[in-house]
Amino acid sequence: MMEGKKTPRQFVYPQPNERQIRNAIIDLLNWQGYMAWTNNTGAFKASYTDKKGDTRERNVRFSKPGMSDIFAVQPKTGRFVAIEVKTPKAYRGKDNGCTPWQLSYIESVNIKGGIAFVACSTKQVAEVLSIPYQENSIL
Repeated sequence: MMEGKKTPRQFVYPQPNERQIRNAIIDLLNWQGYMAWTNNTGAFKASYTDKKGDTRERNVRFSKPGMSDIFAVQPKTGRFVAIEVKTPKAYRGKDNGCTPWQLSYIESVNIKGGIAFVACSTKQVAEVLSIPYQENSIL
């Protein structure tokens, strides 16, 4: 029986998920003096009891479809910033992984004088917003 050489295992870094990327971008913006927050979009059914004691259901929607994941206010200028966050895999897809509603929202913010774009890393955000960036950053 012949013994073969074992090849060394190659470590593959796991790809960050959208939440991790979003949190890293929020941290970068806050560190640079931006007022930044996440914008959750979605809907759910809620049950409640009315004054008569009857239980009812209603649909609750928060935010509008297509709105970006991160909102921020640029320091000194006060310009509105909207960032749609995607994973690197989704970003490489058609329209950078955005839905038509998301693309429409980004376009409308830019037309109205804000800054809106799609990003899959803190490096992209730093480049678009002219923020100093340290190359050894993970995200």
